[in-house]
Amino acid sequence: MVHQLSFPTLCCSLLAICLALTGCDEQTTLHSRLEERQANLVIAALMDAGIACQKVAGEEGTWDVQIAASRFADAVNLLDRNNRLQADAIVADAIARLGSRTDLLHMKDYITENTPACEKAMAEVANTNMFDGLLSIACGLGEMNYAPLLALAMERGIPMTLENTNPDNAEAARLHLEALAAR
Repeated sequence: MVHQLSFPTLCCSLLAICLALTGCDEQTTLHSRLEERQANLVIAALMDAGIACQKVAGEEGTWDVQIAASRFADAVNLLDRNNRLQADAIVADAIARLGSRTDLLHMKDYITENTPACEKAMAEVANTNMFDGLLSIACGLGEMNYAPLLALAMERGIPMTLENTNPDNAEAARLHLEALAAR
């Protein structure tokens, strides 16, 4: 079940998260307690995406990967214009690697840049943003397949936050996810 938050509560929560992440290049831990090989793979992926990062010794012989807090949102975006056609495989791989360590799902949808659907959404929908060739938009308004993420959320009782919503579409985004989860 998707937990419903009032719009003011959601806005305050998101504001608190944004404030916590906007330090002047303050470092934040993106992944923790990784084996060294896993940490190296994460570092390689982040470097390929142009995100500066560092590997730091963690607890009990494990490794943490840290990035600038201001780049956190960029680092957790799994999809971009170059890999969107492999979205299902990328999400499945992320769940296989990180599902047992996931405590929160940050849900949003996307529409490919330079398409009629993208142009229409940019003209008609408030609170969208472009990231690396994809328009980030409220859940249910784009191309995302939520089935694997919802299965993980239901299996582990993981809460979700909704990105790119506004008062006009926040409830519809929540209802969309709830309807998919009920299938």
